[in-house]
Amino acid sequence: MAFLHLSKADQEILDSHKLKLPVRATFLMWLLPVNQNQSNLVDVCQYCRTWVFPIKDVLGTNYMPSVTQTSEIKQLVQFATKIHALLPEALEDARTRLQKAEEAHKEVEHLIHDEMIALLQADVLEDMKCEVPGLLSVRVELEKYIREGEALISPARRLPAEVMSNIFEHCLEENDVNHHTGPRPRVSEPPLLLGRICRPWRRIALATPRLWTSLILHLPPELTLWHAPLRAHVEAFEFWLEHSRSRPLQLTIVHDKGHSVQRPVYEVEFRDCSPEYEHLLEIVQSNAHRLSGLSIFMPTVSFDCPAFIALTDQSFPHVKTINIFPTDIMVTPVEPSRRINLDNSPCLRSLGVGLSWYRMTNIHVPWARVTHLHLAHLIPNPVSSTLSDYLQVLRQCKSLKWFSVIITDGIFQTPVGPPIYAILETFEVVVLGSGRLVGGFLNALNLPHLRRLQMQHMFPSGHPQGQQHSACGIEILSLIQRSRCMLWYLILEHVPITIKEMLACCLVCPQLTRLELLPWPPLKPNNEVIEALTPQSLGDTTPILCPRLETLKFGLISPFVSVGLLDLVALRHIRWILSSPLAVLGRVEVVLYKSMFCEDPSDMDSRIYQFKISLQHCLPKGKVEVSWAVSKSFHGLPWLHI
Repeated sequence: MAFLHLSKADQEILDSHKLKLPVRATFLMWLLPVNQNQSNLVDVCQYCRTWVFPIKDVLGTNYMPSVTQTSEIKQLVQFATKIHALLPEALEDARTRLQKAEEAHKEVEHLIHDEMIALLQADVLEDMKCEVPGLLSVRVELEKYIREGEALISPARRLPAEVMSNIFEHCLEENDVNHHTGPRPRVSEPPLLLGRICRPWRRIALATPRLWTSLILHLPPELTLWHAPLRAHVEAFEFWLEHSRSRPLQLTIVHDKGHSVQRPVYEVEFRDCSPEYEHLLEIVQSNAHRLSGLSIFMPTVSFDCPAFIALTDQSFPHVKTINIFPTDIMVTPVEPSRRINLDNSPCLRSLGVGLSWYRMTNIHVPWARVTHLHLAHLIPNPVSSTLSDYLQVLRQCKSLKWFSVIITDGIFQTPVGPPIYAILETFEVVVLGSGRLVGGFLNALNLPHLRRLQMQHMFPSGHPQGQQHSACGIEILSLIQRSRCMLWYLILEHVPITIKEMLACCLVCPQLTRLELLPWPPLKPNNEVIEALTPQSLGDTTPILCPRLETLKFGLISPFVSVGLLDLVALRHIRWILSSPLAVLGRVEVVLYKSMFCEDPSDMDSRIYQFKISLQHCLPKGKVEVSWAVSKSFHGLPWLHI
């Protein structure tokens, strides 16, 4: 009977198992011979010749083998690879023998009358049917074994601890105090996650002080849920201090209320969780000498607790950055004499304060050393800082390079006296209100070193009511002319400025490399500014406006598609190719403002898409963006991002 004509090795296996061969999914290699020189690599079953590979207990782990173990594992992987290469032939042979056995069985099935022989045939045939699935399972197991074995001997497993430590440092989320991002005390995130992989990684992580030099503590929106997080945050802060060793720690405490102005938190709500919060601040105060930065974004009422007042009187010998901002807006009657004393912070370079109920003259800081300053003056109250207070601070800031201020429109009076000279390089102003006036603030300054000027207006309803005349454009132009600065970046967003004033600003800033004009009302698709920035014909010797422009951004109103802008981009690109003294445009962005008074055409989306494609064709080596404007109102204040 042909179906019983098996190889001698197969017959011995069948005999040893009394015709009942179990199919093993784990390295069932009974069809393949084992050579004598390979017997030291694997254990072989004396009955079914199943190959049992060692090191299975460390596969899929972060085990780091020694040099000797690595050599042995490499031989095992090579051996398993050779076996894997033989499997296709074994599978084909098994399928062929099974097919022949089934055909032979059909031919002689009606001739068999002995019941025992019939059972034997059925049993052997069933075992042969199991060969193919068994070998397929073996192939899957071998592939997994080879893959995990190669990972086990990967060079990454033998990296020195110093290299692993450096890699770990790049696993941390980028620390950004402005957006409340950075390392948090969560076991599902680095650096705590790195210590949960394996013991070697844990040792390396705990021995890398730089992993523990930044910590951000989040508190949930509901104050009733603060108790457990505050207790856990105390432990986390002490843990970070221990493992940062001698390195200073940057600490951020954030009340997660989102990026918009929320309802105020009242004292009766804060009173219940106040003891735990004050305990946290006391721990921070006792370790003030270990801090390199301190940022607190909390409800207004929390800045009135004794622990915070005591913290601000503490000496911070290594602190370089301090940010104190409320996450709500609430006018709180306070003593006019209340002070914040940060004089004992000799290394302080960056300061952000949004406490409107503190007068600037009552915040004592080593102003002469401060290089970055952000002030937020939101809700006017009886003790609000005046323009004179701001100017007095600026007079003391001899090293100030970056100044950002948020003020309420119309609260300042026209300054008296000569303009203040400052070495500012970046000046950012956000005006809250109707956007008509800046209150003469710009007229009080003379900034000869200014390189970046950014002004943004935000309105209570998302857009200004009406289009009254504004002095903003005149103030901006006067500042640039008076300062005689070499301005590189000019960014105007929702600023009520006329076309004539925009052109005048561009004319007095020939060094501009970045120009963003999103005025209110938005520009028409084809306007005088676009026309003025467009180069003339090649034979025309008329000077080109803003010849060094590299980034351009416009705010356009319906119908959006601007042929003039396409000409501007294309001609500037052509003039650059022809070796003109014109800088190449690298980025063009268009922000689209929908009209509130008329409906857009039904095919507007396709027209906008085609406009973007046309822009990209005009700027083959640059980047083009076309996006819809998002209303920025008083309820989306940017000071929460600072």
